[in-house]
Amino acid sequence: MLCGLPGSGKTRLARELAEGLPAISLDLDSWALSLLGQTPPPAQLHDLLLRLKDLHWSTARQLLAQGTNVVLDFGFWKRAERLEFARRARESGARPVLYFLDPPEEVLRSRLADRNRNLPPATYEITLEMLEVLMPRFERPDAGEGIEMKLI
Repeated sequence: MLCGLPGSGKTRLARELAEGLPAISLDLDSWALSLLGQTPPPAQLHDLLLRLKDLHWSTARQLLAQGTNVVLDFGFWKRAERLEFARRARESGARPVLYFLDPPEEVLRSRLADRNRNLPPATYEITLEMLEVLMPRFERPDAGEGIEMKLI
């Protein structure tokens, strides 16, 4: 489970883990972009992301049952969501690991500015103004959640 704000490096880490473990990486953004395009209406995007999480979990559960490692590149901004997916993973016989990507704010800003200048495919533009709005919504994980955590 990859947890972090935009620009923290989640997608890069997802690719590295997929190669190194090996694992199947499931990410919401590339699927949402494929279905709704680069600038979807916020309400439509929110609804689609919720449905994609269910679809991705259904796929993940099947892969875990076959002994395949799965990387969930969902962001996991909310504690309740992290706890729910960790519970699901345990019930599927897997050991959940939360990779918390926590670069300093100035690094996030720099990465997003660089990314926005040359937006890669399957990536949303996240402006610095949007980052300001998103940051207070992020619930930082802690050891009290009972999920094995690796700080990146």
